[in-house]
Amino acid sequence: MSEPIDEVPERVMVVAAHPDDEGGCAATIAKWVKAGTQAFFLFTTNGDKGTDDIEITSEELAVIRDGEVRAATAMLGGTETVILPNRDGELFYNYEFRGQIVRYIRKWRPDAVFTHDPTVIFSEFGVNHADHRATGLATVDAVFPFARGPWQYPEHLQEGLQPHRVNTMYFWGAGPNNNVWSDISDSLDLKIEAMSCHTSQFKDPERMGNSSRERAHKLGEEYGVQYAESFRKLTFRRP
Repeated sequence: MSEPIDEVPERVMVVAAHPDDEGGCAATIAKWVKAGTQAFFLFTTNGDKGTDDIEITSEELAVIRDGEVRAATAMLGGTETVILPNRDGELFYNYEFRGQIVRYIRKWRPDAVFTHDPTVIFSEFGVNHADHRATGLATVDAVFPFARGPWQYPEHLQEGLQPHRVNTMYFWGAGPNNNVWSDISDSLDLKIEAMSCHTSQFKDPERMGNSSRERAHKLGEEYGVQYAESFRKLTFRRP
């Protein structure tokens, strides 16, 4: 049974594969920021392949998407936004990639982390992008156990980054596995405005906004609110 999210963390970290994937939790983040949460965004690729336009180079697109996502996350109230130097479609789960995420968990020290559900391959939107799955799985493992242990990525100690324990993870795109929801009735408009910054991805921002509103309203009807986002929640027990 799905329950309303009952926390407002001091610090939250969003780990997303591509600039614009923050849309999976954007309204909840905006709601929390308004309540005093510090929000940090980590994008695991630069999104340099996300176009059908053969007239634009991948290098040019990366610059465009960098500007778009920084505008969007600033609108959501983000404290810091980082885009890792990995190329779109070239993510592979390995020690180095996982360590990139561990580093920012240790730097930003979030109470809660949002990311893609790595277990989903097929969804209502089609096939879950390989970068989404790689990012979600690497983030799960970065949170537990690798960010916790001092001798996992010990070079971080030399950088002054101490081990860190995340309390809660939230996954978007989990579909029937969602077990919590967030009332976003007061923050959906801001989410849509922020996502409209991604002009390279949403050629028809009005259509994007209407689609977002319809989806949020459908979820809201399930939970007795005007608009909602839903997630799969995982809580880590303290030792």
